[in-house]
Amino acid sequence: MPPGGGYPPPGGGYAPYPPQGQGKETPWGKIIGIGCAALAVLAILVVVGCTVLVNRLSDSGGGTSGGGEDGGPVGVGEPAMSGGFEFTVTRVEDDVDTFGEPPFSSEPKGRYVVVSVEARNVGNEPEYFASTDARVIDTDGKEYSPDESASVLAEEGGTLFEEVNPGSTAEGKIPFDLPSSAVPEKVELSGWTSFEDPAVILISE
Repeated sequence: MPPGGGYPPPGGGYAPYPPQGQGKETPWGKIIGIGCAALAVLAILVVVGCTVLVNRLSDSGGGTSGGGEDGGPVGVGEPAMSGGFEFTVTRVEDDVDTFGEPPFSSEPKGRYVVVSVEARNVGNEPEYFASTDARVIDTDGKEYSPDESASVLAEEGGTLFEEVNPGSTAEGKIPFDLPSSAVPEKVELSGWTSFEDPAVILISE
């Protein structure tokens, strides 16, 4: 047996030992190529996002935002503009203690204030309305978001998330869980992708 335990290959001679300490080379070219492709995709997404933002801002310049025709707050039953939507609060129910029927019911920690809303698309393209963007503000300036579990169980259905085409109207009830001592003063409503000031509707008596 030859020294080192090797056997000669056919034809004579000895097979060389593989070089020690050498592994597969790192494919830096492939890694750099993947990284460059990822950066290119990210750059495209940034450009597209900025373009959509600019278009949204320019398209929304024709409407009155923040309330009625003079831009101020309106009352229940009066239309208020924000972006591509005309909002009307048709009814406000206070001190509602439960929604649904057991075992599919929801109870507030304080009491429910339920705001019935109509959102009419007055723009030229589809707009999304999400009730999760709505806010009730009390007389102390505290803001309250909708109770989503109660929205699902609300009579006639809660307006959670809906695409509204031009000229169409979304309707629904938005319940808010307020402390028993809180006095609701106003509601703020806006479109899901709107960058305009919200429509302000006064609901205090």
